[in-house]
Amino acid sequence: MKIKEKHFTLHIDWLFIPTMPLVIYAGYFKEYLITFCTILLHEIGHMIAAALFGKKIYSVRVLPVGLNIDIEKDTDSQWKYILIYSAGPFINILLSTFFLILSSYYYTNSGNMRFFIYVNIYLAVFNLLPVIPLDGGRILNEVLTGWVGLFSAARYTKRTSLVICILLILFGALQIFFNPSNLSLIFIGVFILFSLKSAKTEAALMNIKKIIYRRSRLFKKGVYPARGLVVIKSMYLGETINNMDFDRFHIIHVLDNDLRLVKTFTEQEIFEAILKSEGDMTFEQLIDDTK
Repeated sequence: MKIKEKHFTLHIDWLFIPTMPLVIYAGYFKEYLITFCTILLHEIGHMIAAALFGKKIYSVRVLPVGLNIDIEKDTDSQWKYILIYSAGPFINILLSTFFLILSSYYYTNSGNMRFFIYVNIYLAVFNLLPVIPLDGGRILNEVLTGWVGLFSAARYTKRTSLVICILLILFGALQIFFNPSNLSLIFIGVFILFSLKSAKTEAALMNIKKIIYRRSRLFKKGVYPARGLVVIKSMYLGETINNMDFDRFHIIHVLDNDLRLVKTFTEQEIFEAILKSEGDMTFEQLIDDTK
């Protein structure tokens, strides 16, 4: 179910509706409620941090196990988004520490309080794993973007996520020998594996958005840092985009097989040619078309 307002969408996952009666029937209502509230507080941490930095919340998705929010993303400083992504796990660490001290001070040994503390610790640690789409993966991507550029960062983050995903599944398979009923690591690994596919599409759309936003900043400022790329004329236009960064305007120098300069294009000319040819064009064909 979707409730759509201007610049904001509330999406309620259909699985959320049957989940409540099922957990009540299974006798896990308290545990479910505590887990749901913990994830809710985690997402509220992201929302507060986003609001402090003036970032809009575009959508809220209500899932069977909590919420997921979509925050405005632009070419602002990486450290702001690192803090926004860190805010969720920070809230969980803060809550677990506070209630741990509280339970020790008042000598409280409530099962619900212990469960609340454990869930907060688990959620904080789990979300800080450097894998997409978790907070740790987004933080890693932001850090790498500042070092190696947008597209290389996305590539390295995806590879890191895939390696950790495989390790989790392998450790999960090993865990079965000691506790056949515990399939948690395998489920987490499979979840990450499926998430990587949707994250790839999301990252591609975000990269395009950043490039467009950067171009508007170029027109606004009138001057902007540039980066030169050298390509062989047999290379396809679409492959060039993978080597572009959002924080630089690009000048593409085309060389022949003898490494002599044939022609120079701006990234705008490349984008226009890609739209016409859907990327299925080499630089040599583009040069022939522009003669």
